[in-house]
Order: sequence, then C-alpha cells, then structure tokens
Amino acid sequence: MTVLLPLIIALCAAPLAAAIGTARPRAVAPMAVALAALTCGATLWGWARGGGTVSVPWAPSWGLALTFTLDGLAAL
Repeated sequence: MTVLLPLIIALCAAPLAAAIGTARPRAVAPMAVALAALTCGATLWGWARGGGTVSVPWAPSWGLALTFTLDGLAAL
C-alpha cells in the first residue's frame, strides 16, 4: 500500500481542487500546495520504509502484469 499511496493522493488532488474551487476560489492554491506537500511526504515515507512493488495481473494469458515499483528513481 505504501507504493500506491502517493499515486492515490495525486489522483484525488485535481477533483478535490475542482470541488473546493467552486465553493471557495481563494482556498484552491493553499490546498493544492498542501496536497503536493502531502504527496511528497507520502513518497518519501514509502521510500524510507524500503519502497516496494505492487503487481496486478493485467492479461494473465499473455503473461502481462501492471507493476508499480517505488525505488530511488521513482522517489526522485
């Protein structure tokens, strides 16, 4: 889960900013900065824990899998 946490936060940031922006336009910029910092923190936390790999079979009959790996290059 530590591998996918930064991705989940980043993917939720844009819809959340759009929803907040309609109600409070002045709050979008600080919220976007906070979500970017949270994503950066989640990435560094996952990397400090040793990274990891998540592999999901995509087309098992062909031997294809969707793989997410958190290593030094991905953290950069």
